[in-house]
Amino acid sequence: MNKKKNLVLCIVFLVSAVIPILYHIIRHQEPYNNANIIKESANEIALVYVGCSTCGPANHPDMPKKINLLFTMVDSIAQANNISFMTIGVSSEQNYKKGLKHLDFIYDRFDEIAIGNGLGNVALQKYIWENFEDHTAVGIPQVIILSRTYNSTQTQNNIQIHANIINEEFEHRAVGMPEISKLTKTNTLKSFYPSNNHYSKSPLTA
Repeated sequence: MNKKKNLVLCIVFLVSAVIPILYHIIRHQEPYNNANIIKESANEIALVYVGCSTCGPANHPDMPKKINLLFTMVDSIAQANNISFMTIGVSSEQNYKKGLKHLDFIYDRFDEIAIGNGLGNVALQKYIWENFEDHTAVGIPQVIILSRTYNSTQTQNNIQIHANIINEEFEHRAVGMPEISKLTKTNTLKSFYPSNNHYSKSPLTA
């Protein structure tokens, strides 16, 4: 009887030890879109999330669901049009550990992140302060949609994508949860029209 009891206890212990490990592996698996790692197109859609660990709306329990849904929808658009897809997370922080925790809470598969130096963060300089004349640009949380073109070299049937971006166009800015939610409920994404001349002249396939 004791042997059976000990066996059951061992099994329970093993299961309880394995489940957290499996959860960690699944949660931190590689991004679902290979274009995030190896770019197969010189054209790219980039989504930039801007938040903060001390911002109430940015830490709303529903925010990760909204961001995940939005990123999934845009990724589908990118794949349908053979365009690369990039996700960028920015957190306005003095403490980088708090920023990492916040971005992991929002979306744990960002391709690129920028944290630290508070409002002087280089990403905030680029995506917010350079557009300061637009009073909505300083709001948090927000999502920015960009269309990009990378430098590339065509040789016969092969194309080599280089690291430098030769053109980047601002497409859309959604500030606050209501506006971010609208992106997932309206035809905004379906009618998404990259302004870069290297892109198709017709609306992208959704």
